[in-house]
Amino acid sequence: MILEPAEKRSVEEIIAAVSLYRGELLPGFYDEWIGLERDRLQAAYFQKMDFLLDRLIQARQWNEVLKWSEHWIQHGFSPEPAYRAIMIAHAGLGNPGMISATYRRCAESLNRELNLEPSPETIRLYDQIRRGEWEGLAPPSAHIEHIEYQRPSFFDRGKPRLIEKPLFVAREQELEQLGKNLDKALAERGRVIFITGEAGSGKTALINEFTRRTQDAYAELIVAFGNCNAHTGIGDPYLPSVKLWNC
Repeated sequence: MILEPAEKRSVEEIIAAVSLYRGELLPGFYDEWIGLERDRLQAAYFQKMDFLLDRLIQARQWNEVLKWSEHWIQHGFSPEPAYRAIMIAHAGLGNPGMISATYRRCAESLNRELNLEPSPETIRLYDQIRRGEWEGLAPPSAHIEHIEYQRPSFFDRGKPRLIEKPLFVAREQELEQLGKNLDKALAERGRVIFITGEAGSGKTALINEFTRRTQDAYAELIVAFGNCNAHTGIGDPYLPSVKLWNC
């Protein structure tokens, strides 16, 4: 069966499709095929939600815009197109107080979840609505097609840029101890080392400095990192071990 593209479907058909999405696929599991399928499903959901909100905004169905924007946000992705759609809907409904509240909510969510600030598109839309210029605005996602692609800087040829090394002092005894254990591991006497300490005591800085010095000394050494978070997926606390196991 060949599915029609979203732009040829009715609003009802798009709603039926996005209603099937139940969030992240198999949270807490990190097999390669799961990650690929999880990203594919999430991208498809984002695309359909973005298109649905565009259609609802064009039809000026403000209550439906609010409903489906919140539906998107509830999945925890901090989607800016949803927040932009909410601001437009409140402008259409004549709720100026909710426009500012929505912008603050968006900014707080992005900072909390992703450590980011609102994008230029969101800031520009907020300023336009506050100035009373929201009438005739294109849907939030319409800005995407005008974004010029820029080649990532690390693909540029030529002399590599020198990166200033972070300042690191003391901890020579700990670095020496880690170095001795690395020598044993390279001599095929593998081992596991735990670095413990209170939050903010410099564990990450120590690991980063040891990694930098080690890779300077052993150019072919591969270092694998994993981050764990005990408050999200059930498999997250084991992510470092999973990544090392898959290397």
